[in-house]
Amino acid sequence: ISLPVLPILWANSALNSTIPSSFSVLGLGIALEASPLTLLAYLGGISASTGLTVLATIALASMTLNHVAMPFHQPKKNEDIYIWLLWIRRFLIVCIISAAYVMHLFWGKSYPLTTLGLASFIGTLQFLPGIIGTLYWAGANKNGFIIGLLAGAATWFAATNYPLFSTALLALAELPLQQGLGAETWMLAAIASLTVNIICFVFFSWLTPTSLDEKAAANACMQNSLVRSRRRELSAANIPDIISSLSHALGDISAQREVTRALADLNYADDESRPNSLSRLRDQIESNLSGLMGPGVAQSVVKRYLPFVDASDTENHDINVIEDQLESYQNRLTGLAAELNHLRRYHRETLENLPMGVCSIGLNGKIIMWNQAMTDITGLSASDCIGEGLNALPSVWQHLLTDFLAGIESHRYRHQVIDGRKSRWLNLHKAALPTQTLGWVEGNVIMLEDQSELQHLEDELVHADRLASIGGLAAGVAHEIGNPVTGIDCLAQDLMYEENSDDIREIGQQIRSQTLRVTKIVQTLVNFAHGSKTTQQEHLDHDIHAVIDEAIGLLNLSRQSQDVNFVNAVPEGVLVPCDPQRLAQVFINLLSNARDASQPGQDVIVGLYGAISTHRVIIEIRDQGTGIPTDVLERVLEPFFTTKGVGKGTGLGLWLTYSIIEEHFGQINFESPPSGLKEKGTRVIITLPKTQLSVVSKDSV
Repeated sequence: ISLPVLPILWANSALNSTIPSSFSVLGLGIALEASPLTLLAYLGGISASTGLTVLATIALASMTLNHVAMPFHQPKKNEDIYIWLLWIRRFLIVCIISAAYVMHLFWGKSYPLTTLGLASFIGTLQFLPGIIGTLYWAGANKNGFIIGLLAGAATWFAATNYPLFSTALLALAELPLQQGLGAETWMLAAIASLTVNIICFVFFSWLTPTSLDEKAAANACMQNSLVRSRRRELSAANIPDIISSLSHALGDISAQREVTRALADLNYADDESRPNSLSRLRDQIESNLSGLMGPGVAQSVVKRYLPFVDASDTENHDINVIEDQLESYQNRLTGLAAELNHLRRYHRETLENLPMGVCSIGLNGKIIMWNQAMTDITGLSASDCIGEGLNALPSVWQHLLTDFLAGIESHRYRHQVIDGRKSRWLNLHKAALPTQTLGWVEGNVIMLEDQSELQHLEDELVHADRLASIGGLAAGVAHEIGNPVTGIDCLAQDLMYEENSDDIREIGQQIRSQTLRVTKIVQTLVNFAHGSKTTQQEHLDHDIHAVIDEAIGLLNLSRQSQDVNFVNAVPEGVLVPCDPQRLAQVFINLLSNARDASQPGQDVIVGLYGAISTHRVIIEIRDQGTGIPTDVLERVLEPFFTTKGVGKGTGLGLWLTYSIIEEHFGQINFESPPSGLKEKGTRVIITLPKTQLSVVSKDSV
C-alpha cells in the first residue's frame, strides 16, 4: 500500500512543487494543473480518513465497553443485556468522536499528524516486553508486567506527551515559546521508555512470586513447553444447571439465549449431560461471550459461574492430552526422548489400526482409548467417547461394556448384540492394566471381536446342509409319490374307456391332468436336487426357454410368488450350452429378488434384450419394484452383502449367481432404474453364449 509514496514524492520533486510533503498527492495534481486528478486525490483522502475514523472509533468503543463498562455492570434478573450493550456502545462512539475532535482543537494547531502518530507508536511499544516475556519466559508474572508497563508509560509521557502538552498550552496562550521534538528526541524517548519498562518487568517478576494460574498461562503460551493437562468436569451436571448458573451474571433471557446458541454451534441436544460435552459447551459459551463483551469479561464470567470440580492431585493425567502435546512437540525431541516418542507412536498406531476393537478405561471410569475398529463396530466416533464415562454411551453398548467389566469372566464368546435393526455377534475379552512398579491396577482394556460374518456363514452352511439332506431324500420321496400317482393315472384311464358318459370322461381327463402336474413338479424337484449335488457337469445344449420355465415353476410353488406375475417372453428354440440345473438356480435367485422388490399384481418379465446374434443371447429380467439405491448398486455382487433384514437374506444369492454365470462364460449387469424407461424398477442383463444351430419357431416369436 505504501509503494506509491516514493514515486509521488519524486514526481513532486521533479515538478519543483512547493506543497508540503504531507499533501504531495494533492500537490501533484495542482502542479500539473489537472483539476480531475486533484479532485480524485481529495476524494480518496476523504474516504481513507473516514474509513480510518470509523474503524478506530468502533474498535475503541468495543475495547472501552469490554474492559471499562462491563466489569462494573451487574445485569438484572430479567434484563436484556443485548439492548444495554447496544446503547452503551452507541454512547461510547459519540464520546470517542467528541474526544477526538477536542484533541484536534487542542493539539492540531501545534503538531502535524505524523508527530502525533510517532508519539502513539512509542506508547504502543510499551506492551512489547510483556508480550515477548509471556511467550518466551515462564517466570513472567502479572506484577512485573503491570509495574514495567506503568514505568515505561510514565517515561513515555515525560519524554513525549508532556512536551506536546506544554507546547499546545503555549500555542493556545499565544506565547512566543515553542518546544519542538526532533528525530533524536523521538529516538531517545523510545529507548528510554522501553529500557525502564524491561528493567522493571524483569526485576519485579523475579522479586515477586508467580501464582499457579500465571504458571499455567505461561506454560500454555510457551511453544517449547510440555504441559500435562487433564480433562476436568463442570460442577453443573446438565443444561438447566448451566442456564441457572449463567443467569446470575447475564440474566435469564441472555443466559437462555447464549446456551441455546452454543448448543446449536456444537450440534448438541438440549438434554446433553456428558461431562466432556458439557466442558466443550463451556468453552463454546466463553468463545461466544468473548465476541459480545470481550475476552477478559467473558473468561471472568465463565470462570466464576461455571467452575470446574476440584480434581484430586492423585488423579491420572489425561493420556490423550499428553499425546496431543507430544505430537506438536515431537519435532524438537532429540536423542533418547525422540526414540521413546517414536516407540510410543508405533504402539499407538498399532492399537489404532488393529482389526479388533480396543477400548481402554481408567480407574475413574473414563474412556481413555477408542480405536477405529471400535468405531466401526459401535458406530460411535472416538471424539464422542474419549473422556466420557461408560454411562454416557448409548444404552446397548453401555449395558454390554458395564456388565462385562463388572463380571468375573475374562472372555465371552458369540454374544449377540442388537443395535437398532442390526444384529451382531461379538467375542469380548478384557484385561487389567497394572503398573510396573507397585502392581496396582490403573485401569482395564476391553477388546471386541466382530464375529457376525462368521456367524452368518455358519448359519448358511447349516442351511445348505439341511437343503442337501432334503435333496438326498427327494429321489426316495419322488419314488414313493410316483407309484400312487401312476396308479391314479391308470385308474383314470380305465374309467375313461369303460364309461361312455361324457361327464365321466371329462372328470377322468381332469384327474389325469392333475396327476401329470404332480409328476412334473416332483420331477423338477428331483432334477434340481441332483443338480445341486453335482460338482461339475458337461455343458450341453438346452432350450433357455425351458430352463426359465422350470425356474418359474419352482417359484410358483411359494405362496409369495402367487401375488406377482412371472412372464417368460423368451422365445422357444434358443439353445444355450449350459448345466440346466445350475442355470435354473441363477433365474431362481434373480426372479425371487425381483418378486421381493415388487408390489402385488406387478409383472416380472423375462425376455430378450435386443436382437439375437450368431454367437450370443442377451436376456433381461425387468421388474417395476423399488429399485436398487445408487450407493448399493456397485456392491450387490459382494459376498455377504445384503439390504434385507436379519433372517431374510444372507448376501450369498447374487454372489452365487455371478459365479454360475462366470462358469458359463457369461456376463451379468444391473441397471436401476432401467435405462431408456421412465418407470422405476431394476433391469438385470445376462449375456450367455449361444449355440449356432438354434432354431427359433415363428410362433414363439
